Amino acid sequence: MRCNRGETDAVNVGKDLNEHLESFAEVISLLEKNLRYVEALGMDDATLHSYRKILSHLRSQSHDEIERILGGRASTKRQQKGTEPDLTDEQLGKLKGEQIKRHLEAQKVSRAFLERLASVRFGVTKGALSMLRSREALTEKIQTLLAHEDTHQAISRAALGQSGGDPQGSDKS
Repeated sequence: MRCNRGETDAVNVGKDLNEHLESFAEVISLLEKNLRYVEALGMDDATLHSYRKILSHLRSQSHDEIERILGGRASTKRQQKGTEPDLTDEQLGKLKGEQIKRHLEAQKVSRAFLERLASVRFGVTKGALSMLRSREALTEKIQTLLAHEDTHQAISRAALGQSGGDPQGSDKS
């Protein structure tokens, strides 16, 4: 089985993320050990309190934030993207499937643009968009909507071809 570049990139990003998460967990463990050492030395309570709060903050970071902190691929992509193509809502509504796919593949487009595309072109509600936590989930949602649209068009073509294919009428009795 052969995988395309996008699938390979997704596997590599997943592997990079796992490596970063493991590294982050090791650093957190080291910081916790250091906290116990500093406590044993008799550090003042205010400093210990601050140390614990910082450690707690680090533990609460999302996977995306850990990637950003450790300088992984996600942070590089995040720095590169952020542009929004200059399209009106009317133009967004008329985009063809191939044009949408090009926008999805362009890492430079912002999440805001993709949300606007999903909302205007496919009627996705703001509530549904808020449930999509990552850019990847939003991209997958749009790809699914495109696939459904292609399926509906194929069904329509097949139905028209079977019921209305002969405008002269084939009922020659």
